[in-house]
Amino acid sequence: MYTRDLEILELRVGVIGAGIAGLRCAKVLIEKGIDVTILEARDRIGGRIHQATLLDRLVDMGPNWVHGTDDNLLLELAKETGSHLGSPGEDAYVYDAHGNLVDCQQVSESFNILWEILAEAFRHSNENCEHIPPDVGLKDFFKDRLLARQLNAKTRSFILGLAEIWGAFIGDAFEKQSLKWFWLEECLDGDNLFVLDTHRAIINKIAKSVSENADIRLSTVAKNVHTQQKESKGHKIVVETTCGAFAFDELIVTIPLGCLKRETLTFWPELPSDIRSAVANASYSGLEKAYIAFPTAFWESQNETAGNTDKGCFTTTNIYPTFTHFLRSTCVPKQQQSWTVEMVSLSSPEVFGIHAQPVLLFHLWDIAAVQVTSAIAELEPFGSEYHKTIVEFFQPFYNRLPGYQEGHPDCIPTATLATNWQKDEYAGYGSYTNFKTHGNGKAGENGPIIDDGVRTMRKGVPERGIWFAGEHTAPFITLGTSTGAYWSGEAVARRIIEAHIPSTHPNWD
Repeated sequence: MYTRDLEILELRVGVIGAGIAGLRCAKVLIEKGIDVTILEARDRIGGRIHQATLLDRLVDMGPNWVHGTDDNLLLELAKETGSHLGSPGEDAYVYDAHGNLVDCQQVSESFNILWEILAEAFRHSNENCEHIPPDVGLKDFFKDRLLARQLNAKTRSFILGLAEIWGAFIGDAFEKQSLKWFWLEECLDGDNLFVLDTHRAIINKIAKSVSENADIRLSTVAKNVHTQQKESKGHKIVVETTCGAFAFDELIVTIPLGCLKRETLTFWPELPSDIRSAVANASYSGLEKAYIAFPTAFWESQNETAGNTDKGCFTTTNIYPTFTHFLRSTCVPKQQQSWTVEMVSLSSPEVFGIHAQPVLLFHLWDIAAVQVTSAIAELEPFGSEYHKTIVEFFQPFYNRLPGYQEGHPDCIPTATLATNWQKDEYAGYGSYTNFKTHGNGKAGENGPIIDDGVRTMRKGVPERGIWFAGEHTAPFITLGTSTGAYWSGEAVARRIIEAHIPSTHPNWD
C-alpha cells in the first residue's frame, strides 16, 4: 500500500474509464498519495484491451500489437511481465480477385514500390500539410506517383489493390485516408511486435496497485458531469452515474473518442466550443477481427518445397508466411460484397513458438466489418448459428489456401470468434482514432485543423477541473495506439500533480 503523506493536500480525483489510459493515470496519482475513484461502465477493467477464450486459449479482442520498439514503455512492461512477443517478418502471400496466388516475385516488387510511395507520402504530408487541400486522399497521391513511375496499367492497378491493405492499419477504407493529415499516422520507430500470449499480463501489471489502492466502481455508467469555475466557492465536480452521484476536485475523462462524439456523457455547462469542434472533427475507425480455429494448420502441409505448385508460388522454407492478403475477391457469394481482407496465420512455431496454434485471424474494415458485425449482432456468441455465419463469410478466403480439401476434417473450423466493437456502446461504436479526408475545397477552407484539435482535447478544461486522456489525446507519434493511451494517462496525471503539489514537496520527484 502507498502511504498518504500529503497532509497539506486534500484532493479527490475521479477517473471515468478503467482502460489503459485510466489505469495508468490512476497509478501515477496513487503513487503521490492522491485519493482516486474510478468509474467504469463495464463489469471489468481493461476497456478495449480485452481477452476472450477460443478453444481454452486466450486471444486478444482489442490490440494484438506493440507498435514500434523505440522508447516504447509498453515494450518494457511486456518484458517485465514475461509476455512473449513475436516478429512476423515481411513475407506475405497475395491472392488476386479470382482467388489465384500471385507470383512471389511480382508481390515482392509491388510491395517494394508500395512502401516507397508510403514513405514519400509521409514526407510530403509532413512538409506540405498546410498546403494540401482537405479533400485529397492518400489514394490520389498513390495514383500520381504510380503514373510518374511510368508503370503499365495492369501493374498500377495491382499496386493500388495491394495498397488497400492500409485499411488494416487505419480501420477504414484506403480511399478515406487523408493525405493532409497522413503524417499523424506515423508510429514509433522500430518493429511492430505481435503479443503472442495476449495483453492480459500487461494490463494486470498496470492495474495491480490501482486495484489495491483506488476505489474502483464497476458497472457504473457516467451520464452527466456538472462543473463550476475553480474560483467558485466550494467548487466540486459532480458526476451523475447509474449508481448515484460522485463529487471530485479533478476529473479525468478517458472514455473512447466515439463516446465523446456521440455525447453519451454530457457536460454542464457544455464544453468549450473549441473542444466540441475538436471532437466533432476527429474521425473514428471501425476495425474488426475474426478468429477461425481448425483441428490442424492444413495450410502448412504443402509449403515444403520451392517453386510453383498447383496453388501458386511458395517460399524456399516450410514456413507459411504470417500475412496473407485477399484482393477484392470475386469468389464470394452474391449476397456478400467483395472486399479486401488481411489474414494473419498464427500457426508457425518459428514465429509464435509455444503459442503457435492452428488459427487464422482475419482483419476487417469498412464494408467487410459492417457486413460481419451486422450478421452476428443478434446471434449468441459460440452458438451454432453464430459459428455457421462466420464460417460462411470466410470460407471463400481460407478455401484458397494450400492443403485445403473440401469436406476434409482438418479443413472444417472447430471454433470461431469475432469482435463487434461497432455495436459496442462503451467502445463508442468503433475502434480507435484515424485521420480521414474532410469536406472539399482549397487548403485551409472547409477543413478542420486536426493536429490543433488533438492539442485542444489534450489540454482539456483545467479551469473547470476537467481533463481528457486516451489514444485520441496521445503524443502525435502514438495516436490511435495502446502505447499512446498509456502515455496520455500518465501525462494528465503529472499535470494534475504539478498543479497541486509544490516541486519542493518530498513526495515530488
